[in-house]
Amino acid sequence: MADRQLVAAEPIHAELLADDLFPITAREARLLTGKPPLDALLESLDLAEEAWTYLIDGVPASMAGVRPHPQNDDFGLLWVVSTPRIYRAKIGFLRESRAMAEEWMERFEVLGNLVHSENEPTISWAEWLRFFVDRDSPVIIGGETFFPCVRKRGG
Repeated sequence: MADRQLVAAEPIHAELLADDLFPITAREARLLTGKPPLDALLESLDLAEEAWTYLIDGVPASMAGVRPHPQNDDFGLLWVVSTPRIYRAKIGFLRESRAMAEEWMERFEVLGNLVHSENEPTISWAEWLRFFVDRDSPVIIGGETFFPCVRKRGG
């Protein structure tokens, strides 16, 4: 069984994650930010109100964070990136991420962001966390399709 730890995210974690992200996650980061994955991660980490790294056997496997939307403090912009290593402790990750989402729902009325339409693992994860993935309202960025992904408090 893999050793799992949830720790406060640090820039070194972003550096260790950036080159090993799922390809769709790296593409998503580039399209949403216009920056390479490492730069996008470091910026997201810098702007985050709270961010965590999920370590498996001491190696970062996933990182997630949240920050208030610049125009609405009640809307939390949630982001998450992962590497294939996450599958080594999938059940533990699901439990930890559910607890994290519940905690962030206490802070924000709404949590959300955009998810690439081809990012099935993230879409499935978001739906498992009770987020609504709005496939009927696609957003086109860089010629590619993204879906709004939102969860409201109490929802």
